[in-house]
Amino acid sequence: MCSCWYADDDWLLEGGLRGREPLTHLTRQAAEAQRIIAGSVLRLGLKTLAPVVSDDAVIDSRFAGDPHFAGLTLCSLLALPVVVHGRATAFLVLENRLFRAAFTAARIEALSLLCGQLAISLENARLYQSLEHKVAERTRALSEANALLSDAIRRSEAEIAERRRAEEALRESEAKVRDTLAAILLPEGDIGTLELADIIDTAAIQAIMDDFFALTGIGVAVIDRHGTVLVATGWQDICTRYHRVHPETLRNCIESDTQLCLGGAPGTFKAYNCKNHLWDIATPIAVGGKRLGHLFLGQFFYDDEVPDYDGFRRQAEKFGFNEADYLAALDRVPRWSRDTIDRVMSFYSRFSTLISTLSYSNLKLARALDERKRAEEALRESEDKFKAIANYAASWEAWFSPEGRLLWMNPFSVEITGFTPEEYLAADDFLAMLATDEDRPRVANKFQEALQGSSGDSLEFRGRRKDGSVFWVSVSWRPILDADGRSLGFRTSAQDITANRQAREDLDRARATAEAANHQLAVLSTTDSLTGLANRRRFDDTLHAEWQRGARSGESLGLAMLDVDWFKNYNDRYGHQAGDECLRALAGVLGAQAHRISDLAARYGGEEFAVIAPATDAAGMLRLGESIRTALEALELPHADSPFGRVTVSIGVAARVPVAGTPPDALLRLADAALYRAKGQGRNRTESGVPGTAVLVCE
Repeated sequence: MCSCWYADDDWLLEGGLRGREPLTHLTRQAAEAQRIIAGSVLRLGLKTLAPVVSDDAVIDSRFAGDPHFAGLTLCSLLALPVVVHGRATAFLVLENRLFRAAFTAARIEALSLLCGQLAISLENARLYQSLEHKVAERTRALSEANALLSDAIRRSEAEIAERRRAEEALRESEAKVRDTLAAILLPEGDIGTLELADIIDTAAIQAIMDDFFALTGIGVAVIDRHGTVLVATGWQDICTRYHRVHPETLRNCIESDTQLCLGGAPGTFKAYNCKNHLWDIATPIAVGGKRLGHLFLGQFFYDDEVPDYDGFRRQAEKFGFNEADYLAALDRVPRWSRDTIDRVMSFYSRFSTLISTLSYSNLKLARALDERKRAEEALRESEDKFKAIANYAASWEAWFSPEGRLLWMNPFSVEITGFTPEEYLAADDFLAMLATDEDRPRVANKFQEALQGSSGDSLEFRGRRKDGSVFWVSVSWRPILDADGRSLGFRTSAQDITANRQAREDLDRARATAEAANHQLAVLSTTDSLTGLANRRRFDDTLHAEWQRGARSGESLGLAMLDVDWFKNYNDRYGHQAGDECLRALAGVLGAQAHRISDLAARYGGEEFAVIAPATDAAGMLRLGESIRTALEALELPHADSPFGRVTVSIGVAARVPVAGTPPDALLRLADAALYRAKGQGRNRTESGVPGTAVLVCE
C-alpha cells in the first residue's frame, strides 16, 4: 500500500493505492477509522521528523495496539516525512504486506531524495496557492468596484456613455500599465513597448530646462517617437504662431522633424535647414538600445549667415501672415555662432545620454531587485554553510566587509593567538591587535589591496599573542563576490608557521654555510696555492672559452708563455724558500701588468707562467711581454748564477684569430715555440710566435 498525506489545517489523505484499489481524499480521522493509516506511525514521524522504518510493524512494539495492523500477518513499513522549514507538511507512507524488511537502505535513500523533491514541490504549491488567494482577493475587490460602478451607471442614464468611455479608457490604461510594468520588471520584458514618458521624470526635466533657458536663452524640446512634446522651452513665435499654424508651412515643420529623426547614433546630433529657412538640431534619446524620442534645439540662424528677408516677405504674402508682425518674429529668432551650437549640442547630447543611462539603470535596478533578494537568500544560506564548515577548519578563518570591518572569525584564533573571536570583533583596530609594530605597515598595505579586490597567498608576518609572545603567521586572502560580481568583502585563511619559519631559517643558514664552503673550494680548485694566480686547470678552461669567444667575435687572442731563467741554479744557491719568494714576486709583476679584467695570469707549472690576453694582436703581445720582462728586471732580485746577476725571464708570445671548430693548440704551440727561441737565443728576452720578431735585451 502507498499513500501520501498532506497537512493543512488537519492531515488529509491526498491519494494512494491499496493493492490495485485507488484511495480517495480522506481526513486523518476517517482514514484511521477505516484502518487506512496507522495513527501511531504519523504521531511518531511528527515527533521525530525522521524516517519511520520497520521490518515488520505487526510485531513492532512502537505500534502495539494500533488497529491498523490488527489481523495482519506481516507488514514492512516505511513512512517518510516531507519537511519544509523544520515542519512536516506531508507524509509518504508505504507498506509491503508480502515480505518482511522490504525497504532496503538503497530504496530508503532513493525515496528520501523523492521526498526532498516533494518538499520543494509542496512549498512551491503553497506559494502558488498564496498567490492565487491574493489574486482572488484582488479580483473580488475589482468585482466589487465594478458593481459599484454599475450601480452608479444605473442611477444616472445620462452618464452611461461617459461611463462606458471611462471603462474603456480604464481597460486600456490597465493594459498599458501591465505592459509597462512587464517591460520594466520582467527580465524578458521588451523595452521597445515603453514610451519615453513612462521612464523619465518630465516635470523635473522641464524645471531643469526652464532654468537653463533663463540662464542661456537657449530653448529645447523633448519629443517622444510619436511626436508628442514632453518638455519644451524657448520655442520661437515664428514657429508657434506662424509656421506650425498654416497647413503648408506645418508640412515643412513635419518634414524637418522627420529628417532630424532619421539615423543618428546616441551621443551624436544632426542639423537640418528646413524649408521654412530656419535651422533645427536633434539628438536621439535611446534606452537599452531602443530609440524612444529625441531632444530638439531650434529655431535659430548661424551668426555668419544673413537671413533672406525678401524671401520671408514673399512667404508672409503667400501664406497670409501679417508682414510686420512676421518680420518682427523673424528678428527675434536667435543668432548663434557655430562654436556655440557645437558646445550647446555637445551638452545636450551628453544630457540625452545621461537621461538614457539613468532611465536604463532604473529599469535594470527594478529588474534586479527580485533577483537580488533571491541572491541574498542564497548568500545567507551559503554564509551559514561556510561558517559551519569554517568553524571546524584547521586554520584561522575570518571574513571582512567591503569597508574593511571584521564581520566573523572562527574559534581557531584562540589556539593560535589566545584571543577569542569576540575580543577581535570588539577591537577598534584589528591590525594593531594582530601584527607587530615592525610588520604592521606591510600588512596594512596588503589589507588595502584586498579591499580593492585582489587575492594573494602566503603573506608572512609577525603577530603578537595575548601573552605578548611573537609568532609567525602566513595569510592568504580571496575576494567574496555575489552572483552579479559585486564585492561582499574578502575572507582570509591563516596558519601559524612559527616552527616552519624557524626550520627554514636554520636551513637557510646551513645552505649559506655550504655555499660559502663550496665557493671557497671552487676558488681553491682553480688557484695556485703558492702564487695566488690561476692554476693550470683554470688556465686550460679559460683558454678554451676565450678561443670560442674569439671565434664568434672575430677578435685576435693573445698568449704569453714565461720561464724564469736558470731557476734551478737559483734554488740550489738560495734554497727552495727563496725560490718560492721569487715566484711570488714574478706573480706580483704578472698581476700588475696583465691588469685588464679580461686578462688572466696563471702558473703553468714549476717556474713556467702564462698570460691570456683577449682582443690583443701580435704587436700588443710583444708590448705586454716586454713590460712584464722589464718590470721583473726592475725588481733587481739578485741571482749570482745568472750572467745578468739578477732574476730574469724569457718570454714567448703569440696571437691569432681563432677559427671556429678548432682547438687552441696551434696558439699554444706558437707561444711555446717562441719561448724556446727566446731561451735558445740567450734568455732575458721576448720572442714573438712570428719568426724574426723579437725584443732583445741590452746587457
